[in-house]
Amino acid sequence: VQVPVRVTEPGPVTFEARLNPAALSPERNRTRRNDAARTVSLVRGRPRVLHVGSDPSGALPRALRADHLDVDDVRPSDMPTTLEALRPYDLVILSDVSAGSVGTARQRLLETYVEDLGGGLVMVGGEHAYGPGGWAGTPVERLLPVRFEGERERQQPTLALMLVIDKSGSMSSEDKLDLVKEAARATARALDPSDEIGVIAFDSQPQTLVRLQPAANRIRIVSNIRRLTAGGGTHALPALREAYLQLAGSNALVKHVILLSDGESPEKGIAGLLADMRDGDITVSTVGVGAGAGKDLLARIARWGRGRFYYSQDATDVPRIFSRETTEVTRNAIQERAFYPKVARRAQVLRGIDFAGAPGLRGLVPVSPKPLAEVLLRTQDGAPLLVRGRRGLGRTVAFASDAKPRWAARWLTWPGFPKLWSQIARDTMRRGAASVGGATVTVTQAGTGRFRVAVDVEGAEGFPNDLVGEVEILGGDPTRAPAPADGDGAAPSNGAGPAEPPRVPLELSAPGRYEADLPAGAGTFLVRARLRDPDVTPPRPAAEAVGRVTIPYPPELGPPSDAATFDLAAASADERTDGPVAALVTEPAVLEGRTRSRPLWPLVLTTLLLPLLLLDLLARRLIFPRGTARHPAHRRAARPHT
Repeated sequence: VQVPVRVTEPGPVTFEARLNPAALSPERNRTRRNDAARTVSLVRGRPRVLHVGSDPSGALPRALRADHLDVDDVRPSDMPTTLEALRPYDLVILSDVSAGSVGTARQRLLETYVEDLGGGLVMVGGEHAYGPGGWAGTPVERLLPVRFEGERERQQPTLALMLVIDKSGSMSSEDKLDLVKEAARATARALDPSDEIGVIAFDSQPQTLVRLQPAANRIRIVSNIRRLTAGGGTHALPALREAYLQLAGSNALVKHVILLSDGESPEKGIAGLLADMRDGDITVSTVGVGAGAGKDLLARIARWGRGRFYYSQDATDVPRIFSRETTEVTRNAIQERAFYPKVARRAQVLRGIDFAGAPGLRGLVPVSPKPLAEVLLRTQDGAPLLVRGRRGLGRTVAFASDAKPRWAARWLTWPGFPKLWSQIARDTMRRGAASVGGATVTVTQAGTGRFRVAVDVEGAEGFPNDLVGEVEILGGDPTRAPAPADGDGAAPSNGAGPAEPPRVPLELSAPGRYEADLPAGAGTFLVRARLRDPDVTPPRPAAEAVGRVTIPYPPELGPPSDAATFDLAAASADERTDGPVAALVTEPAVLEGRTRSRPLWPLVLTTLLLPLLLLDLLARRLIFPRGTARHPAHRRAARPHT
């Protein structure tokens, strides 16, 4: 009997079938323990994807849902904070989110999720991804198949930043100078070590506190910034000229100046200098502090220098302004122009997609593939666009552009967009059930009412013998036999919920082998064994596996043991039941129609043909003489007379 069943939630599911024995007498239904049977299956369900981002258009989640993937779209602040909450997901996508919004604790969870649980991780680019998002040196960067800041060529830094700071007498009031020095130090610490930074203070004349140099020299830079003192007038042109001369000698991709002032400065000559700076691809942003700042001139300098103008009445905003401006400048390292995808390596994940007809992307974040990574897509100028790799038990993917209406605005209407992302998701997500380490589970029956679970664990450096863990039953308690059906065929209900399945500690029984005994009823059950290393903090799974056990149900009928049992069997077959058992067994009528036939040809073959075969072999082995030579006289005597 086949019954279709629809399961809406993934996980262990118990199926139970019951028979209605009400029509049978107690004599014919000797035991009710096998009037019901159950089995447990581990239902995978649709693959689950956790999309972390803040795209109002929802383009990427919508594309994945169109391919029958269950997608939870959350903001970085709503990401799971425990490994158990992250475990049900087969794939995590970080779409244009910064490292600060995710946090260090969640990044470590992602590391365990990928390496130990086999989960998939995809980072999608954007203004807040990779290097611009502060992911350098994080656990996520170690997981991804690309590097985005640490592998830059040292002879060509991405950013050269000059801080031009007004140190006139008015800066000594209200602790302005202390706040500015703290902002400058924070800026130096925020830059990548390969970037360059310089600091010029000015009153009537410029004073170079920090000549343009790599930000890796943080101790020296911070020490020189402390020498900044207030005094004198306000004249920005000489300081801007000195900044221009130092930046002109740098080969950085992005050259930028931040000018801070709280007073009025002569304007003569500034416009011509800014024209020269524009020709040298040097941008200038300005910060005005206090009511005495020349806001109009600072705004014009920012406009002529293709930068941004900030103004604050309160000097306490200076550190925040510097931090924001540094972030904006770092984003200028992002290349915003037309990029067209080219297939660098053919793979199943790219099958069926016409990249020749794909529209251009409007920007990407420069990344560098790691040695063992696979570059699947490149741009027309050879820059990596789609890179995949492996980390532990999981797979990781890096996409250098974004998947929302900024850089991928034209891709959202391209027919290949949903197909590409659904194939990337399915290629990267976890394979099969969540498993950890090289563990296998063997389940055997250990006698009446019990079964034994053996977990064999293999480590990279031999047998791990110092793990602790437990084994549990999925989908029910095997000690509880299925409830027999009542008169109307429905299972009786006592109002209590399902019993919590037993959990038994695993104990080391041999090198790399852990065992436990569990009570057993009848049916099919799934057991899950989990082992962890007690010396690792926070606790993380070291091995995990799932096994299946089947315990047979008791038979309804055994061999006849008395007259009553035989009478019952005969009655069910519409045969005679009168007389003693011995008479019934020997009566031909009882045996009529129940005789067995036996072929005789094997007997004939053995008794007749086998001896003939032996005689034939013997005859072939014996040698008989063909005849003896006779004397000629004998031959003559033998001739007949004529």
